[in-house]
Amino acid sequence: MFGLNCREFILELVERWRKPAGYLDLPEETLKDLRVLEEIKSEWYIAKRYFNEVTEPALVDYAIYNMEAAEKRLVHFISLMRDKYPAGIWQLEIDRLDGAEVEQEEQASVTEG
Repeated sequence: MFGLNCREFILELVERWRKPAGYLDLPEETLKDLRVLEEIKSEWYIAKRYFNEVTEPALVDYAIYNMEAAEKRLVHFISLMRDKYPAGIWQLEIDRLDGAEVEQEEQASVTEG
């Protein structure tokens, strides 16, 4: 992206602004993993909020069990994602951009030579 001239830079900005809010240019599998992570996080927040609001002594044990189960599920999923994406999720997008820049440079050298 640093090798772009002003016109190409402006076109790139316009193209990025046209994408809907919240749009991520990531592979579908990665987006699915992010959706699952958000679902697990929301379950944990709900369990935590329920624990903070429960007043019945009989329900406190259930609230503790539910909150601990949600927390363990979240920790387990995060460890799975660390194994699946050791360089991080955003590294995938950076790698693709680097590959596109290399491809553009190769095409430019072929047309010049």
